[in-house]
Amino acid sequence: MSGGQTLRIVLNFSKYPELPSQASGNAGSSIADMLEGAKTQSLMKGKEKIGPITVHKQAIADFWRFNYEIPTEPGTVFNSDDLPVGTDQQHQRNISVAYAVEAFAGRDPNTTLVLSSVLNQTTLSPLFHCLADPGGESVPFRMITSTNAATFDGPLMLQKRDGTYEKISTKGMGACKWKLSHVISENGKTDYKISIDWQTYAVANDVQDWLSLPENNVIGIHWKADFIVDGDEARKGVLKLSIPDGIETTFSGRLNVQKKSGGVEV
Repeated sequence: MSGGQTLRIVLNFSKYPELPSQASGNAGSSIADMLEGAKTQSLMKGKEKIGPITVHKQAIADFWRFNYEIPTEPGTVFNSDDLPVGTDQQHQRNISVAYAVEAFAGRDPNTTLVLSSVLNQTTLSPLFHCLADPGGESVPFRMITSTNAATFDGPLMLQKRDGTYEKISTKGMGACKWKLSHVISENGKTDYKISIDWQTYAVANDVQDWLSLPENNVIGIHWKADFIVDGDEARKGVLKLSIPDGIETTFSGRLNVQKKSGGVEV
């Protein structure tokens, strides 16, 4: 496999006969339904405050580190990349993002809380369990994070199409860009669109013997998707989530694939 190949994730878990344990309890459910169910449960007992604003508890760990582009009023867009960075700035960055989400939500506390449950790592991590090969079998990868990158000997490298190597920076590894917008239907109903642009890097899980990468080499997986949060339900404090256009992944890097079938490498 070499750079530029694009695969579309199938949105129904029933397509995957051999799911990893993290997703096996959701067989027959769509990814949107799985995320919606998990977040609904966590919202019941996972509320925290950032300043005066009530958010999903995971937002406290993530608002400061992700990039959010959020329209806060007509003609004004908040971009968290414009905020100061540094360990001593984390709390202030969290507060700034929380206020921006609240403004985007029309200052409605229920909508703010529901949106915050989507705008964090718990939306992203499950996607890694949903990749499938062309035959529909689950392909579990291990995502490289800023934390586990330190366990590798030497720098992480990605082999490009021309055979040369690119050194991968581990600073901010796994950070996602989130872009929020309103979706207004013909009848005047307002829903909320959350678009993700997420560059990740991965190696095979230990149980896989077919993803042949030299030591410290990775492949790139670039994710894009639009999540739609139902506005009427959000204003009631209920998450109703859909992914109408699916989730698209673009793979980059070069590797040799050797998969054993009945003792024979193919």
